[in-house]
Amino acid sequence: MDKSKMSALIVKAQKEFLVEKNKLMGHISKQLILFVSNREQTLFDELHTFFHSIKGTAGTIELLAIANKAEENEELLVHQLSGDQVDESTIFQLIVNTGEMFRLIDRQLEEGVLMGEDSVVTAEISHPKETFLGKIMVVDDDVQLLNYLESVLKNEGFQVYITSNPNDALDFIKQEVIDLAIIDIVMPEKSGFDVFNDLTEINKELPIVFLTGAGTPHVRNEALSLGAANILKKPVDVDELLAQIKGVLKKTQVKNTSHHVDDLTGAYTRKRFSKQFEQAKDKYLSEGVVFSVAFLDLDYFKAINDTYGHLFGDKVLVEFTQTIREYLNEKGELFRFGGDEFLVIFQNIKSDEAKEIIEEIRADIQSKPFLTAQNDQVTLSFSAGIAEFDDKSETKTTLLEKADKALYMAKENGKNQTYIRERDASILKDKILVVDDEPLLRNIIETRLGYLGYTIDHASDGQVALDKMAESRYDLILLDLMLPKVTGIDVLKQIKNRQFNDDQKIIILSGNRNESIKIEALQLGADDFLEKPFSLNVLEHKIKKIMTT
Repeated sequence: MDKSKMSALIVKAQKEFLVEKNKLMGHISKQLILFVSNREQTLFDELHTFFHSIKGTAGTIELLAIANKAEENEELLVHQLSGDQVDESTIFQLIVNTGEMFRLIDRQLEEGVLMGEDSVVTAEISHPKETFLGKIMVVDDDVQLLNYLESVLKNEGFQVYITSNPNDALDFIKQEVIDLAIIDIVMPEKSGFDVFNDLTEINKELPIVFLTGAGTPHVRNEALSLGAANILKKPVDVDELLAQIKGVLKKTQVKNTSHHVDDLTGAYTRKRFSKQFEQAKDKYLSEGVVFSVAFLDLDYFKAINDTYGHLFGDKVLVEFTQTIREYLNEKGELFRFGGDEFLVIFQNIKSDEAKEIIEEIRADIQSKPFLTAQNDQVTLSFSAGIAEFDDKSETKTTLLEKADKALYMAKENGKNQTYIRERDASILKDKILVVDDEPLLRNIIETRLGYLGYTIDHASDGQVALDKMAESRYDLILLDLMLPKVTGIDVLKQIKNRQFNDDQKIIILSGNRNESIKIEALQLGADDFLEKPFSLNVLEHKIKKIMTT
């Protein structure tokens, strides 16, 4: 990566890190005082996680003095303060080190080490490489490190999904195909080794690189014995990380054509799509030949699987893809993107002609019901979304997003139909009410959902939310539980009693991890529960899923 670009990324990450840790000083100081007094295990765990996180992140973004102090404190906690007999001088040293570390953080902010305006930094890092190198997921409980690695990887040409919640990582990988995962070993909720086991149950071939601040041979050997592609010690050397990633991906990509064909359906895999897209784009740039892509998603396929079994479901998928290929011939290629979702790339075909072909496929599919073992007839239907590539600035990601939005509109407006993105984009989307008293988070959610085409409204407390629901109809409520005036639980109770909208969906967004609270919310009518902090990608997937069922 270009040195000036890397420098800009580091500066941006340093600023975010210092501002965030500066906010935590008062809280950590109080927890340290309490720990010195009674040495409770929960306090020990919180302090250990805090120092361990700072050690790894500060070192990675070149705040070495801060990283060194955090490492000293971690060693003091683990090796000298975890037993029953504790030397008073060790406790004194822990307090002194913590004070020095906080002074270093203050000094960095006060002396203006991070020179330059945010706009300058943004300008320098806002042009990632257009070449698509692969899709990577990063799982780490340190948000600042996640943001930094996301910036580095995106600027290198990777598509990146980040999360601090291991459960969100599992949800994501069930819906998306990724090329590589980077996982921190030490996390408060679940160890990286446990996450590794969970992920490889879903995808046995997924290459995984571990990150750890504990560089002991035992940890390294355990990681490698599990089957990890590699393990890197924090602080992370970004050049080494990039080299490791590219090396691992190169090994996995050296496969023959058979590895790019889905075993069940015979359709190509989504990895082959990336290559075909680049070829089609090159032809457009050199010869002006337009092309289109279409997402196809079977309607009610889960119900078919649940009712008649997976073997029957597999038979449906096989015959579905065979019918599609009969109509495509030389006009395009079919790719299986996962589950019952397929993608077609139509070469030298505009969106109108692509829609005609898809409607012919639809008529054929519906004219031939499937016969089950119980002699039931099952008529298959599917929804489709089309996007046309006719702009040289278009990327694979933006084109697929357009097709995906068109597919969503087809699902939302009754299923069993085809929509062309842009032409049908004026159709009204669902109206969502975001109820959260944190302005920054609320604005981020509103921006993301607004981009997806939803109509967005917001409320900063429970009473305002109830007043708005009394005046307007909302299709979805994103509801925080910790609200001023009227709590989220009380809002749920009143929604249930007053019956604002029978079809209204509710997703809880909460940092409260108490299982009883979650159960109560679901019993009161919430449709789903998402723990903070959460990934916007996971939120988007949950919204799409809940609004199309």
